[in-house]
Amino acid sequence: HNIMSSSSSKKDHLPPIWNIRPPRQTQGINRAMLLADIQKSLLENPVCLLNPPTPDTPGQGLSTLARDYAYQQADQYQMVWWIDCTIKSVTTVQYTQICTALDMLHNQNKRHFHSIADTQERLQTHAGWLLIFDNATDIDFIHTLLPENISGHVIITTPDIPEDQSIPHITIPPMNPTQLNGHYETMKLSHTIAPSVLNGNILALDILYAHHTT
Repeated sequence: HNIMSSSSSKKDHLPPIWNIRPPRQTQGINRAMLLADIQKSLLENPVCLLNPPTPDTPGQGLSTLARDYAYQQADQYQMVWWIDCTIKSVTTVQYTQICTALDMLHNQNKRHFHSIADTQERLQTHAGWLLIFDNATDIDFIHTLLPENISGHVIITTPDIPEDQSIPHITIPPMNPTQLNGHYETMKLSHTIAPSVLNGNILALDILYAHHTT
């Protein structure tokens, strides 16, 4: 069943569960064709991998692209959940906190530990979600976290080239210097999120943000 009975029809109206902290990039970065490629890939397969042309190539802006896709398609989802994959233990914790978010949405403050299996079951029995696994170096580990039957969409960004070429992936070219400068200047100003961005109806969880500021 759906996480909510209905979703917003207004573009950029954020879904009830949303944990992306930086606001949408609006200046100097236009990668509409790549965003369209991601959408097309997800319509054909629920998992899409974003990778550079060569391993650890800087300047692709993979995270920014994934985040911009989430904002662009926000009204198509009822939950958008960002997961940092730099450290596996943190990845696991952030993944299982999806259950906490769902509990909060349904006014169920259970205050107990949720397992990977619990999270997989919840995702398998809900629809309308997007998970973004950012900076993943172990794609096989990410797949162990996902439910057997994926009813939502998954975007994985990775600094590596996927060994399994059968996995749907999009190779992202480097941004030009103008785009990079605009991106980094924006990032310096993106430590908080304005209340106006929340549109008044968001379960805005600060869990991920706390990890990055402690």
